[in-house]
Amino acid sequence: FTQVQVLGTVMNIKTSFGFILPNTAGLQFLLIILLLIIKTFYDYRYIYLMLPFLIFLYLTGARTSQGLVLIAMIVFLALKISGIYTFIERHLVGIIMILFISTVVFSIVTVVMFNDGVMQTLINKLNTAMSGRLKLGATIMDNYGLTMFGQHIPYSLVDNTKVTWVKTSYLWLDNAYLKIIFNFGCIWLIVYLPGISATCKKNEIFW
Repeated sequence: FTQVQVLGTVMNIKTSFGFILPNTAGLQFLLIILLLIIKTFYDYRYIYLMLPFLIFLYLTGARTSQGLVLIAMIVFLALKISGIYTFIERHLVGIIMILFISTVVFSIVTVVMFNDGVMQTLINKLNTAMSGRLKLGATIMDNYGLTMFGQHIPYSLVDNTKVTWVKTSYLWLDNAYLKIIFNFGCIWLIVYLPGISATCKKNEIFW
């Protein structure tokens, strides 16, 4: 990517293809590619249609969307193995629940232990890989903390109409799980997770 230097910081210029953010463009291409992966499961000719969207996704520099496409392709190849296909088909909801709970736990643990000396090196590396998103979560944790019933947090985004902006004024969460927990409280977890489990068991599709 083309690079520019702003206030001493080297930044990559990503392509947004007319969307407000490169990540928004990446999300659109991600959805198209996922649909084409599903179609490719039945007809390999859709691979050729997928190629330009993979190039577009690369140009956006949207790493999360790129990572999800890679995971989707690995799952696609794995599903071609009959044993794996049968296992996933039987335990799909259980797998989704495990991934969901693991993501929530990871989100909470990383912000709670952000300043912990034992895991500082590892968390700093993760924070760098995630473009400072863990630090933003930790900042909100330090200033507001977790509550049972949630609280109002004055999030602040960069004003795109201004030529310059103050870095310290930026306060945002790109993590939907943390945003729900901070804004609506820990009660959300106490009610929501057992609710999902009960619904799955009622339909006899859990595990």
